[in-house]
Amino acid sequence: MPNEISSVEIECFELVADHRYKIAAYRLPSSFNHCPDLHEDIDCRDIAVPKERGVLWCHVHYEGQNPPVARGIFGAGSNSIQCDEVHVNNGHRRRGIATALYQLANIIFDDIVVKSPVVIDDGPLFWGTDKVKDFRSLHLLTNPLLVR
Repeated sequence: MPNEISSVEIECFELVADHRYKIAAYRLPSSFNHCPDLHEDIDCRDIAVPKERGVLWCHVHYEGQNPPVARGIFGAGSNSIQCDEVHVNNGHRRRGIATALYQLANIIFDDIVVKSPVVIDDGPLFWGTDKVKDFRSLHLLTNPLLVR
């Protein structure tokens, strides 16, 4: 049974291939809107994909630097996950960051990610002819440390 997020939780992951990359993963229930105390740029009101089972909002930091070098936002609808946004800054692309973000969404919601209706930037290269992604079997992330 796919997972639903019922409360706010924050977890931290590292990329297995390069431990200098840390992912702050915010698990947010579908009713969550905006809380500047949590993080000033997290605002679920503008997410354009279905999110009945919750939202996964991720920031990727390189060697603890701010601002983040990548961001991923996923919504879990009733029978699949869709990406609202994934962006990886130039200089950090082609290192498995986007794939790791998709894997994280697969794992947290225990479901597949389906291709969003609008795919931009490097999206066509990432998706190719696929309509569904499932990276749960890959070993891209360390085990999480629950932050809050």
